[in-house]
Amino acid sequence: MADYDQLSRDLKNYATQTVNQICFIVSVDKSKAICTVKLSEQEELVYENVRLQAIDNEQDNGFIKYPKVGSSVIIAKIDNTNFYYVAMFSEIEEIALKINNKEILRITENSVVFNEGNKGSLVEIAKLKAQLNKAEQSIAQLKSVFSSWTPVPNDGGAALKAVISSWAAQTLAQTTVSDLENSEIKQ
Repeated sequence: MADYDQLSRDLKNYATQTVNQICFIVSVDKSKAICTVKLSEQEELVYENVRLQAIDNEQDNGFIKYPKVGSSVIIAKIDNTNFYYVAMFSEIEEIALKINNKEILRITENSVVFNEGNKGSLVEIAKLKAQLNKAEQSIAQLKSVFSSWTPVPNDGGAALKAVISSWAAQTLAQTTVSDLENSEIKQ
């Protein structure tokens, strides 16, 4: 009888061990942080509700990787359950970091978004410097005009007008957001 009990325990332990399998992503539900996978590209056997995080924390807080549909992943069985999670990824479509149910960071192939991106794009320092340099040069020219101007009695300001006219004729384009932004990074 003791051998039967031991065999029963051994079988139960074997049945509940973590099982790793290579699968292919069929679909991804980002709102629930789950995916559907199939065992091979030809098979129709699928596992649904495979977690993208090993621990179900109901708010999907933490670091979440979203695999690309069609890519291969390794899924692992969660001990003593019939649930699986994605343990390794071959291709990632998107990455998110959530803290206290608030998205802090989202990364895709073409963008990085901090704190849901409501404050707009980040400024590219080189572009900002170039725009500031243009304004500084224009102000320096105006200062030069005034510092070299000598008042001429009884000309009614004609001499000053002539000197300032050449400066004023230069156009200084207004800076727009697109002149300064890196649209791939939002804050």
